[in-house]
Amino acid sequence: MKTKLLLAFLLIGIECQAQYFSGRFTTSFYTWQAREAGIAQPGSTTAPAATKLTLARLYENVQADVLGTNFGLNINAQVSKDLGTQIGTDPELRLSQLTLKARRVADVADVAVGRQFVMAGVGTGYLDGGVLKMSFLEGRVGAQAFGGYSLIDTRTINLKKKIGDNAFYGGQISAEPFTDVLVGFSYMKKSRERDSFQLTKLDSLFNPTVVTMSFDPQEEELAGFDLRYGITTETDLYLRTDYDLNNERVHRVEASGRAQVLPALAVTADYIYRMPRLQFNSIFSVFSYNETQEIEGGVEYEFAPATRAYARYGYVKYADENSGRIRLGGQWEFLNVSYSNNFGYAGDFNGISLQAVYPTADRIFVPSIGFGYAKYKISNDAESNNVMNANIGLTYRPMPMLAADIQAQWIQNPVYDNDFRVFLKFNYIFSKRLLNWF
Repeated sequence: MKTKLLLAFLLIGIECQAQYFSGRFTTSFYTWQAREAGIAQPGSTTAPAATKLTLARLYENVQADVLGTNFGLNINAQVSKDLGTQIGTDPELRLSQLTLKARRVADVADVAVGRQFVMAGVGTGYLDGGVLKMSFLEGRVGAQAFGGYSLIDTRTINLKKKIGDNAFYGGQISAEPFTDVLVGFSYMKKSRERDSFQLTKLDSLFNPTVVTMSFDPQEEELAGFDLRYGITTETDLYLRTDYDLNNERVHRVEASGRAQVLPALAVTADYIYRMPRLQFNSIFSVFSYNETQEIEGGVEYEFAPATRAYARYGYVKYADENSGRIRLGGQWEFLNVSYSNNFGYAGDFNGISLQAVYPTADRIFVPSIGFGYAKYKISNDAESNNVMNANIGLTYRPMPMLAADIQAQWIQNPVYDNDFRVFLKFNYIFSKRLLNWF
């Protein structure tokens, strides 16, 4: 409640100084079934039956943008809470964005301070800190620098830890040396402090002694290069390389291209080399691991503006094994159909999916329905399993600013005979023009 009031007062306080105040309020309700293992009775040799539980969780999301001529504020926060059985973190706050921005500083720079998501080549992720973006030579050269706290996965607010052991910083330089050619160089370093813990050990005299175990922070340090080349208006090429500076090896190589060979026919090709990305000083670095290489080619054909089809084949090379996959699908007005087939080292999988969305009454009512079936086994000598799922839903939008969604979901798999879920969502979108005080 205190968090909600703080956000509300902050919005109201700056609303009177902005040109535009817009955003979205979303209320979601999700209910599903689960199983709770029974407690074995003393002396019993039979496993206790599991108890079926019906769980429900409520989500409140606030997204708001307050924009002035040169300044702005962006907020994106979510509070969730179980209805019934409580968990230790309830009510849980996930603050994804709380950023104050200054635009066109000295006509070359944008500055953002606060919690935000960074996208700068290899530097991608959330941080609590600052981002500086600059543009020169009529936009042909750009630079970006960022730095601050490395954000924990729960997106809670915690600035008590040492920034030296929980830092996230880096930057990117991009340039357009020739027409339709864009190159970029990026760098990032991220560290994450690991929690210490206590355990009891025996000293030289075999007396139990409590000691504190602590470790160096986990670190990631990457450098990257990427290139995008528009060869023609119908053909483009993208290249990317990421290098792991701590482990002194190439982490990722990517190449992709698309060519429009005919007005209705396009050909695509992709290649990806991956070395597992492990943080420096991570315990997982002691295990054996190998790189993978992946090649995929495909064709896309447009029969009409609302009728398309595609086919793709992919090949994955492991250290001593390989696997393949086939993807077929298409779209016809309101219907989407796809077929997937995996085979080889990654297991066997055959599945089909159908989704239909049909707007009615001038898009005030939008019903939807979906069905999926798959048959798989994790190895050649394993038992085959079947999975089925279905969903049916309805979106009601009586006016552009207001919408309500309801969807029922059902799945059957080797774990659950019948898993039934219900999802509700209400959206309110607002936009208001205010006085220009900035």
